[in-house]
Amino acid sequence: MSELSKNNEMHLNEFNEEGLRKIAKEIVLHRFFLILHVLLYIFVNLLLFIINYLTNWEYPWFLWALTGWAVILFTHIFYYILYKKGIVHIATLALLYHVWAFIVLNSFLLFINFFTNQSRWNFQPWFWFPFGSWGSILIIHTVLYFYITPARDESTEKTWIERKVEQELKKLKMIESSKNLNK
Repeated sequence: MSELSKNNEMHLNEFNEEGLRKIAKEIVLHRFFLILHVLLYIFVNLLLFIINYLTNWEYPWFLWALTGWAVILFTHIFYYILYKKGIVHIATLALLYHVWAFIVLNSFLLFINFFTNQSRWNFQPWFWFPFGSWGSILIIHTVLYFYITPARDESTEKTWIERKVEQELKKLKMIESSKNLNK
């Protein structure tokens, strides 16, 4: 059996009854835990709000727990959406997670900066250091992603190096064939 037919058979077997049942079970479990986390988030933060209101309403400390936990909850929702959409390539997931983390956590730092400064919209220099550093790293990650991730017509089963070797072999074969034609 050729390598190509082995690969095709492997891909066809991924969507048999057992494989689809496994995927469906994972979706149901992800949805269940997501709903559970949303309900816990609402209940606990409502309880913290009541405690804060009854004890000392001058400083709304419950907002710290509300916001910090919201970052985690929105990340969970983001993961569920990605899983439902079927984005499974690890490089794509990693890039999307880093973009998501950059947006959410820098929003959280902005929230902290806003509520800890006397003049609300005076951005202190500390906010710009993580924003700029992490933004630079995210740009590098994005460039690497588009350079290393396979194009739509390339095989995802091969490593980046194997794909680059194949590209070079094609170039060398074209050069060799053009030399033979010129003789």
